[in-house]
Amino acid sequence: MPVRRYQPATPLPDHVEAAFHVLNLTQIRMEILRDLALHPEGSTTVEVASRIEADYRTVWSHVKLLKARGLVTAETAPTTRHVGPLYKLDREALKEHFTVALGYTLGE
Repeated sequence: MPVRRYQPATPLPDHVEAAFHVLNLTQIRMEILRDLALHPEGSTTVEVASRIEADYRTVWSHVKLLKARGLVTAETAPTTRHVGPLYKLDREALKEHFTVALGYTLGE
């Protein structure tokens, strides 16, 4: 079965896309981070994929990378309603990484 390539519903403004590129964050990774920010209770990769209209395998691979970078945490689901771990955005880690990147860029 071929994997469906993620295509955003609306393109990013040029200046936002440029910022994501400089920070090495692709649009799908930013969409995943934003989705997790909007669902602080935690979500499975299948739930995120459904909401952002992407293939769950693609979302899983990006979540795995974001988790390795410390931007996402994983918890065991408290109920059997969820299959697999619940992923949550680590807001403080994300803020810290952006602050460091911004400070470096500004020469601080």
